[in-house]
Amino acid sequence: MAAQLADEEIDALEPTFLGPTWLREQDRIWKLPERTLGWQIARWCAEFLKAEDGGPDASTREQLRFVLWLYAVDETGRFIYHKAVLQRLWGQGPALDLNLVCQSPSSSLGTFPRRSSALPAAIVA
Repeated sequence: MAAQLADEEIDALEPTFLGPTWLREQDRIWKLPERTLGWQIARWCAEFLKAEDGGPDASTREQLRFVLWLYAVDETGRFIYHKAVLQRLWGQGPALDLNLVCQSPSSSLGTFPRRSSALPAAIVA
């Protein structure tokens, strides 16, 4: 059986952060990528995704930073990151739409050819 920690011991624990999503500048503001397609992803989510109650889909600030870094590109337009993990306990805020982040950023974001039924069909490379 694991030993129980006192409240004071839990409060004294320092969190561990890996990756750029949690980096801060010297003035404590969040460090954001210089170039990213993430803002376009966030704009698309705000416009087209809806919450269960029909209202706008709301992501946390952490989730937004994660998407900004996931879709960060270098000065030649190539993706900087090709793999990512955001792991949280159940109930830690709204769920990030996994359709946006599960596919590799280096793959096609999808094309939508017309089918005979005139409904779009997504093709992901």
